[in-house]
Amino acid sequence: MIVPLLRAMLGLRRRFVVEGVRYKETDAVPLDRALSSKKRGEKRYEVRFPAGRSMTIHCTTRRRYADLMDVPELRSIAFGENLVRPGSRVLVLGVGTGAPARLIAEWIGPHGGLVAIDHDNESIR
Repeated sequence: MIVPLLRAMLGLRRRFVVEGVRYKETDAVPLDRALSSKKRGEKRYEVRFPAGRSMTIHCTTRRRYADLMDVPELRSIAFGENLVRPGSRVLVLGVGTGAPARLIAEWIGPHGGLVAIDHDNESIR
């Protein structure tokens, strides 16, 4: 608890890499505090992908990125593994930032088909 507070007081931003994707905080406020009711409810990160493309993402309590925070939807779809087989075709509505779709893609394998849709343009770009 001391380290995040000290980091915020000094204005130090975290940088980290997850599976080749580089994340850099745009401010020093820790994620859990930024999403709290006392703050603005949003945390921004500058993201650079392995192919060189970059973008800014906005984490919110509704827009959750699995690399950065817990995604409750992953627990709720766990029962689905028994419903699909390798090679299945699956339509996912309300996919959010893609964590559920990624898990389902692992279940159906390279010969399956997956269409994932969400109304939030930022989550799916």
